[in-house]
Amino acid sequence: VAAFRAGKEELKSILHDFAEATELASGGSDFILRHEMLEGDLETTKFLAQVLRSFLPPGTDERELRWACFFIVAPLQLLYLRRAWFSDWTGADLSVKADRDRVIDFVVDGILEPFAGAPGRAS
Repeated sequence: VAAFRAGKEELKSILHDFAEATELASGGSDFILRHEMLEGDLETTKFLAQVLRSFLPPGTDERELRWACFFIVAPLQLLYLRRAWFSDWTGADLSVKADRDRVIDFVVDGILEPFAGAPGRAS
């Protein structure tokens, strides 16, 4: 359980840093996100799979691991593409680091909750 929590916090930190870099280089980020979501091979999702494998319980079903990766990345990408709408609707401004980090934490916690304390999720 401790390794899972530490791994989850490391994942959040990676995503916070990635979001910060995206924010700093926002000029081309919309194009990159659109391309990855619509035409690319979801490299970000593949990268996250390696991170998740390092801390999810042994025996975690590979399909569930990949679902978790996709369901973390896809909503965050969509929120970035629709950031003005998201801000208007929720009051969270993704250009503000504290708001952005809270949104990332919310998504990661929600997606990874089923794995918390699980001895393995092999189906």
